[in-house]
This record gives sequence, C-alpha cells and structure tokens, in this order.
Amino acid sequence: MGTSKALIAAPVATSVLTASANAVATVTSKSVPLVIQNGIQDLLVGFQAGSSSQPADDRVRAMRIYARACSNFPDFIADLALKQLLFSNPRNPFAPTPQDVHELCESIVNAFQDAVCNFYIGSGSWGYSLYGMLRKKFVGPLGPNPEEHGCLVPENLVCEWLRSEFQEIDEENVRSLLRLTDEMIAVRGFRLQAISKYEIVGVSDERFGNIPREAFPNHYRDLLLSVRSRYREISHRESSATCVSLKPARKIQASRW
Repeated sequence: MGTSKALIAAPVATSVLTASANAVATVTSKSVPLVIQNGIQDLLVGFQAGSSSQPADDRVRAMRIYARACSNFPDFIADLALKQLLFSNPRNPFAPTPQDVHELCESIVNAFQDAVCNFYIGSGSWGYSLYGMLRKKFVGPLGPNPEEHGCLVPENLVCEWLRSEFQEIDEENVRSLLRLTDEMIAVRGFRLQAISKYEIVGVSDERFGNIPREAFPNHYRDLLLSVRSRYREISHRESSATCVSLKPARKIQASRW
C-alpha cells in the first residue's frame, strides 16, 4: 500500500495566521481547523525549551509550518498524531519537529489503511495484519470498526483504500487462476490467496458482501467472485479427497483394538 494513494488533500489556508501579544497565535475560523490549531498550540506550549524566547512573529511562522505538515491529511489523522506526540515526544524537552508530525501522520494513515483492508479482505478482525505490525508506529487505539457507529474513517476513505489495494492486484494474475488445471492446483503448498497479501479470495461471503461496491475498480468484483467460486470448488474437492484418504487408516486403527 503506498502512502501516496491513501492521502486525502485537505488544503489549509495558513496565510491568515497573525501575531498576538498574549498567545502563540490567533487564527481565523476559515483557516486551520480548530482541533488542529489546539493540537499544534498544545505542542508549542507544552515543549518550550529553546523556543520560549522566540519573537511572536517566529512563533506564528512555526504555527504555519506545523499546519502545513498536517495539511495533506484528514483532520482525524492529524489530530491523532498531535495528541500522540504530546505525551510520547521523542525530542522532549524540545518540541517535535514538523517532520515528526508529518511522518507520524503518514504512519497513522498506513495503520488505518492496513486495518481497513484487514477487516474487509483479511482476517476479518479490526486491527493490524502481520504486514501492518511490521510497520507500526502509531500507539493509539483505532476506535470502532467501519461497520460500527463512531468509526473515525469516513466511508469514502474506506472505499478509496480498498480500491487502491484491489488496483495493486495484477488482473492477468487473477484471470490465470481461472485457467489452472487440476494437476496444477494439486501442487503441494499452492494457495489461491497468493494474489494479494490479504486473503481476498478466502474471506467469508458475509465479509466480502459487506465491501462497498464503490470500492471495486471496474469489473474487479465480478472477476473476484468468479475466482472465489473456483476456490470453493477446489477446496471442496481437496477436502473430499482428504476424507477418502483417511478412511483406510481409520479401519486399520480400529482393527488393532
């Protein structure tokens, strides 16, 4: 999953930030969202080492730079990053840098994108996949899952993240699965789920049916339905063959008693 696909632009008009004698900065209601303003100011007030003697103009400029670091991310992502850095600041007693804020925002995007994909086309649980755990930097809770009230991730972002995952699947690779012979399928260790790092083919019908149609690019939904049907057919055949192969062993075991 590339971060570039996941980011949702939210332009911030930082040019309206103005100096104030008694505050870090004052911002009009048309600029940075209030929750982001408060988060940035909390960082600058909470970690004043090296900056307490800054002129007011420099502190206003710092606010602008932090706001730019958050501007390409959804508000809930930037808010989570600012809150985490307030109590988990690697540069304490100095304020985290705008780069720290930006990189943590990227990590949180990756964490939520992985959790969304894991929920719909992975294990079905709302949490990190093994792939996501390897890249985890966000230490906060994810909140309710996308099918529960209060989920932090809006539906349009859920669809975009799933669509980006589907688009990473090579369509020809998927179609080739429909042309496999029984002999090729019988090769030990073969798994149809290999088309993706998530278990798109093997997830339950209920979970697959809950994926918003808007999340599928072009005809991918019908194509994956065909592959899933093929997978079920193969799995049923393999299960039947396993049961047949076990029957003689059971008879021998019984004869010993």
